[in-house]
Amino acid sequence: MGLTMVNINYIQKGLLFRKPENQDFAIATFLQDLKDSLSVTLTHFHPLAARLATVKRQDPPSLILFLNPENSPGARFIHSTVDLRVSDVLEPTDVPLIVQSFFDHHKAIDHDGHELSLLSVQATELVDGIFIGASANHMVVDGTSFWHFLNSLSEVFRSKTQNGQFAPVSRPPVIERWIPPGSDPILTLPFAHEHEFIDIPNPPLLRERIFHFSADSLSKLKAKVNSEQGRIHPEPGFDSECSTTKISTLQALSAVMWRCVTRACWSPEDQETGCRLAINNRRRLSPPLPDEYLGNSVQTVRRDTTAGVLLGRSVGWAARLLHEMVANHGDKAIREFVGFWVKNPYVYKIGRMFDSNSIQMGSSLRFDMYGNEFGLGRGVAVLSGYANKFDGKVTLYPGRDGGGSIDLEKSFNHQPPIESPKLEIISHCFIKPQIISRESQEPIYISPWDLAMLNINYIQNGLLFRKPENQDFSIAAFLQDLKDSLSVTLTHFHPLAARLATVKQQDPPSLTIFLNPENSPGAGFIHSTVDLSVSDVLRPTDVPLIVQSFFDHHQDGAYDGHKMSLLSVQVSG
Repeated sequence: MGLTMVNINYIQKGLLFRKPENQDFAIATFLQDLKDSLSVTLTHFHPLAARLATVKRQDPPSLILFLNPENSPGARFIHSTVDLRVSDVLEPTDVPLIVQSFFDHHKAIDHDGHELSLLSVQATELVDGIFIGASANHMVVDGTSFWHFLNSLSEVFRSKTQNGQFAPVSRPPVIERWIPPGSDPILTLPFAHEHEFIDIPNPPLLRERIFHFSADSLSKLKAKVNSEQGRIHPEPGFDSECSTTKISTLQALSAVMWRCVTRACWSPEDQETGCRLAINNRRRLSPPLPDEYLGNSVQTVRRDTTAGVLLGRSVGWAARLLHEMVANHGDKAIREFVGFWVKNPYVYKIGRMFDSNSIQMGSSLRFDMYGNEFGLGRGVAVLSGYANKFDGKVTLYPGRDGGGSIDLEKSFNHQPPIESPKLEIISHCFIKPQIISRESQEPIYISPWDLAMLNINYIQNGLLFRKPENQDFSIAAFLQDLKDSLSVTLTHFHPLAARLATVKQQDPPSLTIFLNPENSPGAGFIHSTVDLSVSDVLRPTDVPLIVQSFFDHHQDGAYDGHKMSLLSVQVSG
């Protein structure tokens, strides 16, 4: 259903390689071979060398969009350079924004294919690497067709013989479009002008982070989720007619991501949340389409529930919802969807399709991404461009390590640094043990394991709570109870109410460090306030820096316990 994609961005995916270390490698030769390989590959994938064209009809008003090879200059090829190393791309926590410049047709939508090439291949030369990125019009190809093209391009590149000949593509694409039986072979959009449906997506600045899941961790997750099946009782929402029960790794991981994102959003219990999965329809049709079918045969399906229900049940429950949704998506559902569209044509408007309370799982683990080597060896990373990103988008890649591992790219709304509110200290006092025993007044000498920690920072951990909503709660009474509880507890943990002390010896020169309870005012107790809500702490992608001020002894090392309390309890309200 390529016509639905007219407002969608081009597909932008590529691979990062290390430059060969052998002296025979020449970038000029490599680029020429890549161009020649592209030309051979386009002989089979010739729709990608065309342009879009539109014919307007008046009665009734409608538009016919088609691929027009006439007067098209072909697919585009770009060579670019950047003063970066492979490590500059891979080591940052977030995917660097400059990766977006490794792809042509930045921010272009498919309708721009009237003027822009439908395919652009860009080879970006790094100091010690090469990135090969492709941008392809999503009206012409879906993910399956995109990677089929790249696999074919790499295959042709590697087939070059010593006399400069290239072998043809071993799996040529099937160009003939699939049209539902009984439908007009020429499908139209019910508009008089493009302005009636063009909707250019303009998402906010996003951050992208790649998470690596090992094959072992995914195997354990899949086993855990499937083991929960026997403990999930039928209830509203489950399909009792679902013929299969074995949950896949993708469904299990999607359920985990759905729950994690919902929890991170801190959504109210009644907030609706959904998970979308992109499904390849080729093999689900009867009769099936060949894997080599060139075009769009992908459909997004969605399952909804509320945040309270999703987080109140197990990950196995969520995975079961997704599993049943996928299992029930077959020939009948696909034909009903296409039949409805033929009678009621529409185009996707990406800005209206997604919300920050839901996630979209894109791409597929079945795509052969790392099989594209271009004579450079196995790639070190698969990366994507700007296209079709929004808060909640998750892009899946087969893991670089192979063996069933997965690399997952998550997009987040970018939260620019803001001036943090200041934390105000209301009171500061010291708390001594409630009962002073003879034992608590004796020095305690440090063990070798303790002495090894002299240069280590204090341990700083704490818990965040919501304030009780009942009117009987009094912060003053709460603080006094906490002080009293601390005093009682220190009766047993009296070393924490002491200070460090050091005795110097001259012959031989040495230091004896011990805990000295004498003249120690006790453990510290601080009451502070800050103009923040719980959501201000939990919602950001990164933990706010102000959280560091929720703890006493900021940046202090253990040796500072000579002058500072060995324990400090801080309550921030």
